[in-house]
Amino acid sequence: MRRLPDNSLELDFDRAGEPAESGPVVSEEQVDRVIQYLEGKGWVKSRQLQEELGMSERIVRACARKARPRIVSYPGSRGYRLWEDCTTKDLHSCMDGFRRQRDDMDESYLIYTRAFHGGYKGGES
Repeated sequence: MRRLPDNSLELDFDRAGEPAESGPVVSEEQVDRVIQYLEGKGWVKSRQLQEELGMSERIVRACARKARPRIVSYPGSRGYRLWEDCTTKDLHSCMDGFRRQRDDMDESYLIYTRAFHGGYKGGES
């Protein structure tokens, strides 16, 4: 598996106190297989990866997650693609998709937090 250059941006998020990530654990070999399959293909749908590589949808997603940012996939994308094959427009769409998803999740978090601390008991609000 090709790695990002040493001068790449590294973000170290402190995850202490957060629950462990859910989902399947994948091997480097599985990640490498997905990367090799994607090389030079452009956007590839999840179904195609599943069929060609004999992986479940959850395994494909876990491989993409483990290989971030090398494997690009985002809410509303056309599938999976390697970073080096993405256009600037693809990468902006990726960042915008995750920003929109984050904003939606932030809104949901605030609604539930306010309801909890406000004593909401159910029924009409």
